[in-house]
Amino acid sequence: MSFFAKLKDSTIGFSGYARLVRDPRGGFGFVATLLAVVVAIHGYMTMVEVGRATQQMAQQVESWPEFRIGQGRVEFAGEMPFTETMPDGTRLVIDTTGQTLPENLNVNRGTVLVTSDRFYFMQPGIPAWEMDITTMQGELTKEALRQFLAARPERIISFFYLFVYIVQLAFKALDAALLGLLAQFYANSLRRPIPYEVGYKIGLYAMTLPIIIQWVWKEFTVFSPPGFTIWWTIAGIYAIFGLRAYLANTAPDEPTA
Repeated sequence: MSFFAKLKDSTIGFSGYARLVRDPRGGFGFVATLLAVVVAIHGYMTMVEVGRATQQMAQQVESWPEFRIGQGRVEFAGEMPFTETMPDGTRLVIDTTGQTLPENLNVNRGTVLVTSDRFYFMQPGIPAWEMDITTMQGELTKEALRQFLAARPERIISFFYLFVYIVQLAFKALDAALLGLLAQFYANSLRRPIPYEVGYKIGLYAMTLPIIIQWVWKEFTVFSPPGFTIWWTIAGIYAIFGLRAYLANTAPDEPTA
């Protein structure tokens, strides 16, 4: 079966699971290919967005006064408090005079406050998180930041997504194992036991739609309780109904391996 035939059979209805399980090739190669495609698309879109934001930020930095962060202190040559909206909508506030404190700010969006010796990271309804600059090593100046932004740092994202792909592939192997156990348990409840290899193969293909949702739906995150529930609910439904479709096309006395 071709990649696209497997993609169709594993997502459009459940009848195709009988063909998928009987395909002599394993399903792990399909999952690896699918994950590579969706991670690459997601990574490219992220790199484009970060590249655009980097260019916008580089233009902003050109108009900033001179500054220096080093030796545990922030030095800023402009009028303070200095306020700027970053490309992602985050508000940057710089005030090394001590007159602007976290409790003085109206935090109705993401805000970063830079004082003489601290960074404060704030979100609406969440206590501020602070970082002590005195513990930082090295030095950052306006020119150094300008050169960093000009070097197109978004290109490093491709290496980051390669690491993400390898980690995700390992997790998907584990997820398929859990779905395989679910399929086996359900088959046993129907008194139609199946070998674990069959359950594992069903588990691999049952992840197809959840994987696509996870990487194509920009606002979706599997690390939130709703996202986790949606991912596993869809995968579980496909595993169970895919198994039923497979058993429906297998005679009770026919070996299910």
